[in-house]
Amino acid sequence: MESPRGAHLQLKPQTHGPPEAAPSPRREAARRRPGGYGDMERKGALLALLLIGFVLSFGCGVKGKPVPKERVIPSAPGDFSAEVLPEGVRLSWRAPQKNVDGSPLKDLEAVEIWRADLAEGECPGCPVNFRKIGEVAYIYPEGGDSAQGATEYLDQDLGSGLYRYRLVGRNSRGLTGQQSAVRELYWDIPPGVVQGVLVSAGDRQVELRWEPLKRLSDGTPLGLGDVSYQVFRGYKGRGLGASPLHEEPLQEPHFVDRAVQNYMAYHYRVRAVRHVKGRLVPGPFCPPVEATPRKLTPPDPPRGVVAFATAGGIRVVWEGARGAEVTGYRLYKATAREGPWDLLTDRPLDAVVYDDRAVERGRWYWYSVTALDDALPPNESVRSEPVGVRFTPTPQPGPSEGGGGGGPASR
Repeated sequence: MESPRGAHLQLKPQTHGPPEAAPSPRREAARRRPGGYGDMERKGALLALLLIGFVLSFGCGVKGKPVPKERVIPSAPGDFSAEVLPEGVRLSWRAPQKNVDGSPLKDLEAVEIWRADLAEGECPGCPVNFRKIGEVAYIYPEGGDSAQGATEYLDQDLGSGLYRYRLVGRNSRGLTGQQSAVRELYWDIPPGVVQGVLVSAGDRQVELRWEPLKRLSDGTPLGLGDVSYQVFRGYKGRGLGASPLHEEPLQEPHFVDRAVQNYMAYHYRVRAVRHVKGRLVPGPFCPPVEATPRKLTPPDPPRGVVAFATAGGIRVVWEGARGAEVTGYRLYKATAREGPWDLLTDRPLDAVVYDDRAVERGRWYWYSVTALDDALPPNESVRSEPVGVRFTPTPQPGPSEGGGGGGPASR
């Protein structure tokens, strides 16, 4: 029988086997119910994915986001300084040892030197154009982790003027790192080296004197007031301070440093500075001179010195010297008031009494006492007023009787 025009026959595909059973209404409701079989299946799949990610993360050893190589660059060169010399400007620095991320720097290729030439009267806010004037190459010895190379550069292509310098490290991939601090100075023919520096250490002070400078480093004579001086101080075994010990340059070749401590070792260096167009052009430093201030004021001499004969010799007694800094005494002996004087003991005396048994009957003996303080070495006072006594043994029982050369009396 023909189908009506426009009608479409829908043919069911034939299946081989028993027909698929429809899910029961109870099971379908259990799958859709919260916490049912469907939720459990989905949670199980999510847990499996999390376990796989956790295992893979430990398997590849990744602890965090990797840092791209292009971001690992050298840190800035350290201890950067610039010094005016007759032949130019000497730059010095310490080569970087680490990258900016703290990792060891093992591929430092060079330190680049950049300079800006500043015109007189240039506005403070105007941009400064630096240009590269040179570089210092570095290499790594076989098996070594520290870069080997120079840490100085002499810029000789200069005229009278104001300059700024900065440094930057470059690694083997051609990437430049952090920039150093900027150093600014004015270059012109500097003064010569200060000569004849003399140093004298006192009690909490150090005094320096030197010869007035008469010529520039190129031999040109200096006029009166063309130069002044700067004094720098450092501790022994360390570098100099970054600034001079005084705010304004010294007009006279003399300086007293009173901001020091006794028994601390210091070293000093002096340089001349030239005044050019309102700027200071420093000369080279003189060789270092060393000084250690110490206490120099001695204590007062002991008072109330008395000497008298005993049965076994002559006893000398005195009043203790005033002041907590007194640490001992020295006793001197002579056979005449004017001396010569002999020291009775090798070591200082702690007591204020002494029995001298090295005496002869009928002879005169004179005694004088000094005080010692706690300085290193100790300062000794002047001798006390001498006292004399003629030895005539006097019966006087007591612990001081007996033979021998003498010694501190029992108290």
